[in-house]
Amino acid sequence: MRYSRIICVVALGWPLLACDPPERSDQGQYDLQVDLTDRLAQNSHRVLVGTSFELYIEGLRIEGEVDEDGGGLGCAVASADGSLTEVGPRQYLVASAGPGAVEFAAPIESCPANTDVLVELGPDSWSMVGVEPTAVTGMWIGEADGAVLTWETSPGPAGVFPDALGRPLDDPRVAADGVFSVYAALVDQSNGRTEVRWNDPSAFITVPGHYQELATWIDEDGELRSRTYLHGSLRAGDSFDSTITILDHAIELPPVVAVPTREITSLELVPVYATSDDPQREWGPPLGVVAITHDAEGRRILGPPIEWSITRGRLGRSADSYGSETILVQDCRDEPGRPQWRGATVEATLDDLVATVELEWLALPTDNIDPSSDPCRSSACDCSTAASPRDSVFATLALLALGGLLRHSRRRRADSTDPR
Repeated sequence: MRYSRIICVVALGWPLLACDPPERSDQGQYDLQVDLTDRLAQNSHRVLVGTSFELYIEGLRIEGEVDEDGGGLGCAVASADGSLTEVGPRQYLVASAGPGAVEFAAPIESCPANTDVLVELGPDSWSMVGVEPTAVTGMWIGEADGAVLTWETSPGPAGVFPDALGRPLDDPRVAADGVFSVYAALVDQSNGRTEVRWNDPSAFITVPGHYQELATWIDEDGELRSRTYLHGSLRAGDSFDSTITILDHAIELPPVVAVPTREITSLELVPVYATSDDPQREWGPPLGVVAITHDAEGRRILGPPIEWSITRGRLGRSADSYGSETILVQDCRDEPGRPQWRGATVEATLDDLVATVELEWLALPTDNIDPSSDPCRSSACDCSTAASPRDSVFATLALLALGGLLRHSRRRRADSTDPR
């Protein structure tokens, strides 16, 4: 199930690099791995000229088995066309601006003796458009936003995430004395702020010298490394300009401005759940909560110094790496013997603003729950594990209609390739 994939590289929190979500081929026959940034969760097909990237078929999107002895997915022979040039096995270079594609021949052409499901497939492709560096605009996106929307997460009973989550910012404001984390993103303003993707392991952000800690990290060998995101804290009134250098092109980024928390006038909490393809439930266990704050003019303020607390339910929490606007949580009750509705309440406090959010999910015997984990042992919460009245209603529904629970329409938008 998808929940298993979510936890493939982390025991708590949101998924990281080793579980890159696949992308769909043009004709919808294949799941593809495309080695390009995806800051805005758009799966955009616009790519910066000069980018070299890997692209290959990960699996089928149709039902059926593939006989590896008969050639397997290698029967779909790939070639480059248009603005793309093939520079190695599964490696492509965006050589010029304009349309291009990785073309996949019909598998029957290279494996005529094959008798598995591949004989049903025709030609396919992954189309793209090369974009010159002079045509892109630098923007910012909160790292937590990108993680929620890029990876396979669910809004749960809300049905959709709010529009403010994941919106690129050209006037970023961060809360003084909080911890913020933002990624640089490139967009094509002439195409409705569509993301322009790229791949450059040597890319880096340049900031004024006294803000250097925001744009660097220390590796395991004690070496100072540059990165393509900013992470840290600022004092009220601080502001600075910066650039991101990608493929030797320096691209300006909007100024980052720190404002006092008294300018924050609204506080909204957004729960984030794992997805699940188990027919007994529509979403999986909770992963965390993101606080969205705005000023009186409706401008988003990132990294507010939220004080988080768990006021109901057995949840563990971990130190977050997405900024102080985010809390990562984990179910700390044992796996149930049968499907069981569970609930919890998370509270956020910021100066005079207080907000709460109710979490609710159906725990299954197949869930991977570890009450002995560090987040569970260190959790300050000693709250009741009894179900609330609302939980009881959901439990009744679950018993009456397993496999058809609370069907919601969901908007699922599939961050980062930088180390965290």
